Amino acid sequence: MNLSEAKTAAFTLKFYGNDGNPRLFSFERIGKTSTVTGTLAVGGSNVIKTTGADTATTEGWAQFDYLSTTDSVGGFAVFTNSNGNEAAVPFESSISENSILSFDNTNGYGMGVALANSDFSTMTINATFKDGNGVILGTDKITMASMTHTSFIFAQQWPFTAGKQGTVYFQCSDAYLPNNAFGLAILGLRFTPQGAFTSVTAFKQWTLD
Repeated sequence: MNLSEAKTAAFTLKFYGNDGNPRLFSFERIGKTSTVTGTLAVGGSNVIKTTGADTATTEGWAQFDYLSTTDSVGGFAVFTNSNGNEAAVPFESSISENSILSFDNTNGYGMGVALANSDFSTMTINATFKDGNGVILGTDKITMASMTHTSFIFAQQWPFTAGKQGTVYFQCSDAYLPNNAFGLAILGLRFTPQGAFTSVTAFKQWTLD
């Protein structure tokens, strides 16, 4: 959507696979492509929707090209599963080196997380997991090459979080982060025992004591 009340807006939305290379996705009214471009009238909007026709699950992420996208462009992504459940997530407009994400794996609930490195260089991510009392449950170190994407189920990737709730602190090193425009993007997803899900936003920490 164009948030400006005075000027038209242009956008270039680029899609990448987990390996960081451009990835083709199938879109309604557009076809199969890794880049979607367009213009938006003053106060206008556009819906870009995948066909959902692929037989195999395809993973990746998307980013607006900052050189060819007007800064008044905003919006959100909507995730839908086969049960008809949806979760909406606002687009990231700024990125911090440090973020905190809450998780809850109690009472049959499950937590997942997706990470994308939009930085120009390889990034090292130090993850520290704490329970509700602030006691450290465990730690991990994740290395992500430039423009790559990965996702995990908490209890599978980090068994010490099974049946627990708490927070995970993601601290990045080797990040470029000019004007907080590039770096680590984080999205959490929380699932109920019945299969419904919702998104969980990571809180940005500009400094960690």
